[in-house]
Amino acid sequence: MNVVKDSLWLKIIRKFYRIEGPIDEYMEKEINRIGNNALIFSSIFIVTANILLVIFCIGMNQFLIQLLILLITFIYVFGIEIYVNHSVEKARLNFIIIYPNQFEEYEKKAKHSSLKFSIYYYIFFIILVGIMNIITFKKSFFDFNLSNILSPVALSTGYYFGDRRKKIKLIKQNISRTVAMEEED
Repeated sequence: MNVVKDSLWLKIIRKFYRIEGPIDEYMEKEINRIGNNALIFSSIFIVTANILLVIFCIGMNQFLIQLLILLITFIYVFGIEIYVNHSVEKARLNFIIIYPNQFEEYEKKAKHSSLKFSIYYYIFFIILVGIMNIITFKKSFFDFNLSNILSPVALSTGYYFGDRRKKIKLIKQNISRTVAMEEED
C-alpha cells in the first residue's frame, strides 16, 4: 500500500487550522470558507489601518509611528488567530476520536508540540528585536540588552503555557465527545 506524504502546504494548513487526521470534502469546504473570511477581514483591516495611520501620523516622530505599526501588526495577527480558532472550534474541524485511556499519549504530544512552537516563537521574536534594533536605534542586529532578551523569553513562555492549556482542553473535549458518541450507539 502506497502512503502519500502530505505536502508542505498541507502541513502548514493543518498547523494553522489545528487539524489532525485526513481532510475530507467538508473540512476542505470549511477551511476555504474560514480562509476567505479571514482574507476579507485582513484586507479591510489593513486598508483601514493604513489610511488612519497616514491621517493621524502627520507630525509624529518616527519612533511613535513604528510603535503604532507594531501595534497594528499585533492586532492583525492575533485578530486573525482568534477568528480562525473560534471558527475551527465552531465547525468542529479539530475533532478527533480520542478514548480516555489515550489521554496521557495525547497530552505528551501536546506538550511537545507547544514546546517546539514556543521555541519557534522565541526565534521569531529575537529576529524581530534585532530588526527593531537596526530600524529604531540604528544599532547592530546583535546589539541586545537584557530587556531585549527577556521580553521574547516571556512571550514565548506565555505562548507555551497558553497553547499547551488550549491543546489539553481540546483533548479533554474530544474525549468527552468520543464518550458521548459511544454512549449514543
